[in-house]
Amino acid sequence: MNSSILVMGYDVERYMSPEDRMSSLQGVKKIIALHRAYHAPFTFFMLGKLLEYDDYVAELKKELALAGDLADIQQHTYSHPLLKVNERYMREKNRKPLSVSEIDAEIKKANHIIESKLGVKVFGLKTPIGFHKGLQGEKAILDVLKKNGMRFVSSDLVGKGDHPPALLEEDGKLRQHYVYENGLTEVPTHGWHDTHILLKNMSPYKGVKEACAYYQNELSKAHNKGMMYAPNLHPFIYSDRDHDPQASIVETFLSFAKANKIPVMSYAGYVEHIQKKSNP
Repeated sequence: MNSSILVMGYDVERYMSPEDRMSSLQGVKKIIALHRAYHAPFTFFMLGKLLEYDDYVAELKKELALAGDLADIQQHTYSHPLLKVNERYMREKNRKPLSVSEIDAEIKKANHIIESKLGVKVFGLKTPIGFHKGLQGEKAILDVLKKNGMRFVSSDLVGKGDHPPALLEEDGKLRQHYVYENGLTEVPTHGWHDTHILLKNMSPYKGVKEACAYYQNELSKAHNKGMMYAPNLHPFIYSDRDHDPQASIVETFLSFAKANKIPVMSYAGYVEHIQKKSNP
């Protein structure tokens, strides 16, 4: 029996201008509509700062009500900082990582605003940017996350040298979840981020059609290997004014999963699934 699983999550993060927030909301609506059509669970990793805009929150809550139990809400920090050294990103953006005490404040603030605005007590974090091998060796950061109620983190989002893509297999090992020494589960993502392909032109794939073909091929390979696959996606990419207004990438994943009988899970659902398997 094939054990492949598709884990769907989206980093909801654009807040800088009214146009950015509208793009985020349009993408959110399209994503929810597709997941409802396929009855497929998903996770929104919410940036805390975005929830400071009450008009956005009001519309978001309407959409989440439509999604019902399909939607899982977790956090994406408060302000999208760098949590640890990523040499590539630091060179590109001239930014430095936060101190451990600053990370503590970020996670606390995001927890608070998500609970106060959406009524959700989160227990998972998708880190901004991502790191090769995630937070391995970062005991102080991991302990701060656990202290703030995190049970899982998704931080292992890129390949060697902190460069994308995150390969399905590296050094003879499949790219799958693992557990840190303090008990937190790492749920890594796979492949090129949608922003790497359609926004930053970092990949060899150009345009929506090539992106969809790439993602379908990656998911097919993961399915054949019987592994979990988690793409790294962003709602604003699917807004009316952005790169994939039909949300073709999202539908590529969901339609392939349905056609091939691959279970689709949210991050919270996946973590619960693997914990049940390890503690039957």
